[in-house]
Amino acid sequence: MKIGIIGGTGDQGLGLALRFAKGGEQVIVGSRDVKKAENAVNLIENMLKSDECPNVKGMTNEEACREADIVILTVPLQAQMVTLKSVKEHVE
Repeated sequence: MKIGIIGGTGDQGLGLALRFAKGGEQVIVGSRDVKKAENAVNLIENMLKSDECPNVKGMTNEEACREADIVILTVPLQAQMVTLKSVKEHVE
């Protein structure tokens, strides 16, 4: 199962992504900025002391919604409505 974390570059999203990855789950870190998502993946790799985490990928929020089997929203409350509107067409 692929787990998409929307807003995955913040404290809550990073914490969840790290724990899911450590448990061997496939994780997709989503962000408005793909570079931030990729940086989050690098941080997770460093925390897990791994040169490569093949089960963790970084991409935009929209891409993460399309790729994931389940999506977790971890953006602050004030940004939730805007974020949900931006990804609604990409979630089944």
